[in-house]
Amino acid sequence: MTLTPKKIFVIVGALALFVFSVSEARSQDITYSQPYNSPTYYNPAMVGLTLGLKTRFNYLKRWTGLSGNYYTYNFSADIADRNIPGSGGLGLIFQQDRQGMGYIKTTTIGVMPSVRIRSSYNTLFQVGATISAVNRKLDLTDAVFSSQLDPIYGNIGPSTFSSFGEESTFYADFSLGALFQFEKGSTTGVIGVAAHHLTRPDQSFTGHTAPLEIKYVVHADFIIDLMESRVLYGKASGWKLNPGFIYQRQLFMDVYQVGINAYTSYVYFGIWYKNEAFNWDNFSNMTFMVGTNVPFTDENRMKVMYSYDLMIHSEHGYVGPSHQISLVFEFDGISFGRNKPNTMRRPNQPIECSSF
Repeated sequence: MTLTPKKIFVIVGALALFVFSVSEARSQDITYSQPYNSPTYYNPAMVGLTLGLKTRFNYLKRWTGLSGNYYTYNFSADIADRNIPGSGGLGLIFQQDRQGMGYIKTTTIGVMPSVRIRSSYNTLFQVGATISAVNRKLDLTDAVFSSQLDPIYGNIGPSTFSSFGEESTFYADFSLGALFQFEKGSTTGVIGVAAHHLTRPDQSFTGHTAPLEIKYVVHADFIIDLMESRVLYGKASGWKLNPGFIYQRQLFMDVYQVGINAYTSYVYFGIWYKNEAFNWDNFSNMTFMVGTNVPFTDENRMKVMYSYDLMIHSEHGYVGPSHQISLVFEFDGISFGRNKPNTMRRPNQPIECSSF
């Protein structure tokens, strides 16, 4: 792409507005096109909800119609522990987000413990927390500022903002979540709530105050098992349906996603609607997902899913679609304890449902 003086001025103006007005700026967290494939990111109480070890890799490429390089990597892993009374599991999360033409990069590393509370044979509660360290880095060494531009000759020399090169800030972050899971017949439901950034850490680069606002999450989903086989993790034929929704509120920003996924014969597909303003005429997206389940054994499998996130109103079509690829590995037979967990449901065993 050729950067004319006009294009450079627009890019620099947008970047400067973000960087040098941080006393008023507020940022929102990343919203994934496949929230069901990053459950512990939204609610740490999801850690260890199902048996075994699960690892999830997510790559999100946003707004491909824009010249900026907006992408996010997310890795999470969690393992269940039923050998310690009250223990739900332990998880890890790593995320790196690049935005602002690549000038701003945020890296997060966290640990996520969870606790399981059995309330009855068919119901349970889990609570979880995320304790993380965050690094936000601003690199302006290759940036072009308005003071360098000439209306005729373009970029003509050093900027008056040359004192700003690489800036970095570190802070600790803390989140809490809780969920309720129930089973009735062939349907399993999960209803959860979470609050992120409870300490409102300061993420400013310049010494001004720029607190990260608390994000509230409410979510629910239901797995309707139409499989002919009732084996918990074993092979089965038929269908699984997974309708759900997730709502997020952070400062003045409301985002909700609602949709349904289906699984049959090792194939996933789904359709979701997302709105970022509670206004049908603005910021409405449709997300289309396809994927496959590749079983290695009866207890180990790989899931690959791709989603295409499309803005459905033409006036916002210039941002282009977004793409997400998710790679999930599940190992049902791995646990902290010496004894291999039994994936078959025993008569006296509390609810232990398979994942979608």
